[in-house]
Amino acid sequence: MPIADLLAGLADRRAEERHDAGAVRHLVGWKTRPRQKRDIAGLPEPLRARLLAHARRSGDSDKQGRADRWLAPPRA
Repeated sequence: MPIADLLAGLADRRAEERHDAGAVRHLVGWKTRPRQKRDIAGLPEPLRARLLAHARRSGDSDKQGRADRWLAPPRA
């Protein structure tokens, strides 16, 4: 899925929690896409925070760990 399509879908006012869940799975799942790092680096900060918050609420420790590694702001 092109990252532009993903971003457009998540920006739609009709986007729901399930869309965030799918985006987290797609973006921070096992590295199966050649542009994963670039795609994540290009996410707007508010969206990164929204997806990270979704993953942290999920109760899935694997998803939480992956989201923290990929989406959390770098520590100073």
